[in-house]
Amino acid sequence: MRIYRIAIVLFLALATHGCWPFDKNDNGTGASSVDVSGTWHSAMMVATCSPANTCKAAGFTPGQSANATMVLTQNGSKVKGTYTYDGAGINADVSGQVSGNQLTLNGDASNPFGRVTVDLTGTVANNQIAANVSHNISLIDGRSGTVTGSGTFSK
Repeated sequence: MRIYRIAIVLFLALATHGCWPFDKNDNGTGASSVDVSGTWHSAMMVATCSPANTCKAAGFTPGQSANATMVLTQNGSKVKGTYTYDGAGINADVSGQVSGNQLTLNGDASNPFGRVTVDLTGTVANNQIAANVSHNISLIDGRSGTVTGSGTFSK
């Protein structure tokens, strides 16, 4: 009877060998690892921006899109690079990490008009990043505001 139990356990182990719940890119934590290195482009849609006078001065209008570019490098789960709005004078150094298929980036940029932060969270799949972004704006004249938006980055 003991031999049969061992045979059944071995059979089940071999039969389920290819059915492990983690993908082939398992990094030991059970989460898939993705490569976000490269240049990514998106038309980020501005969802909210307030107060209106700060948003107008910074070039953000709710309901309109702004072309964004990310140039990223990755070392393991660590990510760094730049986040730029084309023509807006925002070119932020960003850093963050990838955990499974989730990307988080944070950074900031300064220009003659003030300072802006970049906080991005995204889901990576099939050479795309579905992202949500928020910015805190601090203008040189003391006005400040908050922007939120979303978009899909593609390589």
